[in-house]
Amino acid sequence: MVVRGESCVTAAYDLLQADTGSMSSAVWIVVAVFAVGAVAGGLLRIRAWLAKPASPEVIEAAHRDDDKTD
Repeated sequence: MVVRGESCVTAAYDLLQADTGSMSSAVWIVVAVFAVGAVAGGLLRIRAWLAKPASPEVIEAAHRDDDKTD
């Protein structure tokens, strides 16, 4: 709203400043959603990696290591 004695440029600047706050909030929300998605995706990949069975070579090496310590 243009107040008496205020130019249209100043009024437009005030509108842009007010909108910048909501734009900044929207950017932070997008960043937060992206970060949560990245963490969740990483955790799911780690879970899938841990669920895979170990290869026979790894199991054999573990048994050999167990035999050495006995």
